[in-house]
Formats: sequence, structure tokens, C-alpha cells
Amino acid sequence: MSNRYEYTEEDDVLACYVAKYGEEILISPITASKTRGMTEESFKARVENFKAIEGKSRLTHVAEMSREVYETYKPVSKGQHRTFCLSILGISK
Repeated sequence: MSNRYEYTEEDDVLACYVAKYGEEILISPITASKTRGMTEESFKARVENFKAIEGKSRLTHVAEMSREVYETYKPVSKGQHRTFCLSILGISK
């Protein structure tokens, strides 16, 4: 039996935000990992997927779901993306 974490689209929405805009107090690897039930290292690895998509990482294998989330959120404003992230984390403005 595997204890491997199965990433969700919501995890990728959060990781995409951190990769594009950096960490914030409310949206960070620590808050995301605690809220989403994964290790901080696991979340940071997912952030690397998005950095690789943007050519900012040497990672060679990027998950297809990460590519799809990146394309979906590429045209979304920072404010809108942040709102989605806060909702995923259960934080109201």
C-alpha cells in the first residue's frame, strides 16, 4: 500500500499561484501543505512543476494536470487567482 499523495487540481491552483507570484502570509507552502494534507516538501515540489513550465526550473517531467492548470490560470489576474486560492484554503477575505 502506498502513502503517496495524490495531487488535486486545487493543489495545482495553489502551487501555480506561489510559482507565479511568490509566497504570501496566507498563501504559502506551509499553509497550503497543512490545509491540503501534504508535506511542505511535497507542495514545494509541485511548485517546481510550474516553474519548469515557465522555464525557471531544470525539472524535466511536468504533470499534465499542472500544464492544464497553468494554461487555465495564465490569463487570470493575480487578484482573481488569489481569491480562488483563499477559497480553496477556506479563508474568507
